[in-house]
Amino acid sequence: MMSSHSLHLYGEAILDYFNGNFQTPLIVVDELGRRKEVPVNLFFREFGEFPEMEKKAVELCSGKVLDIAAAAGRHSLALQQRGLIVCAVDIIPRCVQVMKMRGVHEAYCTDILEFQGGPFDTLLGVMNGLTIVERLERLPAFLKHIRRLIGPDGQYLVDSADLRCSVDSQMEGLLKTKTDAGDYFGELTAHIEYRNKKGTLLRELFVDPETLHDHAFEAGWKCDIVMRQNNGRYLAQLAPL
Repeated sequence: MMSSHSLHLYGEAILDYFNGNFQTPLIVVDELGRRKEVPVNLFFREFGEFPEMEKKAVELCSGKVLDIAAAAGRHSLALQQRGLIVCAVDIIPRCVQVMKMRGVHEAYCTDILEFQGGPFDTLLGVMNGLTIVERLERLPAFLKHIRRLIGPDGQYLVDSADLRCSVDSQMEGLLKTKTDAGDYFGELTAHIEYRNKKGTLLRELFVDPETLHDHAFEAGWKCDIVMRQNNGRYLAQLAPL
């Protein structure tokens, strides 16, 4: 099996789907070696098909919005349909290509940590929006950087998960091993497989609400949890202190 950068495989799958290949799924292989099929059409859903948490996030958006890690642009398009001005960013070139072809008015291929636009009224990072941070030690710098992208009355809407709430016995054992070793339990690794290509290792960060609250406060944010689910997923609304 060929090797490729996992983010490139995401982009390849999204572009293929846009061009009419509706059959080939993405395979996510987690840290325990378990395989999960991810239908690519999830990145192309209309607002009415969004999970409730993503609907809530879109409904809370106001003013000029920065859609972070926008993928195929489904949240940006939903916001545009509501009459909002949206700027979408993603680090994957093919995702930005698809967004533009789908009608996202303003889309840029850039790392959010290098992006210097704004000010924005709303920053939006949903569909596990903190995974892009990769490690908990990077969260303070990330939160301080995006703080500079909004005005004094702005907000940052982001979702994540407390992995301890929804784990099976295998994952529970893995999280305990991490904690016993002094590591943060929300730091996981995975890789992507697509069209007989195996992606390089991906690092993903899932932050529990209490940890996010503490890091947000230190970075100059007030953090409110506006929606929680029994599986540990939650939507947070951060505002400058």
